[in-house]
Amino acid sequence: MRVSIKVIPAAGSNKINGCRNGELVVKVKAQAEKGKANRELLKYISKLCCIPRSEISIVSGSVSHHKIIEIPDEYKKNIVKLGSVSY
Repeated sequence: MRVSIKVIPAAGSNKINGCRNGELVVKVKAQAEKGKANRELLKYISKLCCIPRSEISIVSGSVSHHKIIEIPDEYKKNIVKLGSVSY
């Protein structure tokens, strides 16, 4: 399953900020430098959805605020609980 995410780095805290234009908006504390925000995003989604970190990957947008992450279909219910996610 692929999920479109807009990442907002350097936020005060990690949090889901709703859905906009078919993307899940996620704020992360880490700066957007040297992959820090990407690592923080994957760690946060993993913890929030009880998905092993090794099962989540960025398939598109590693240097963009707009990303597509891939999660095995068996975790679909874990992601859907975050809100209205388009996939």
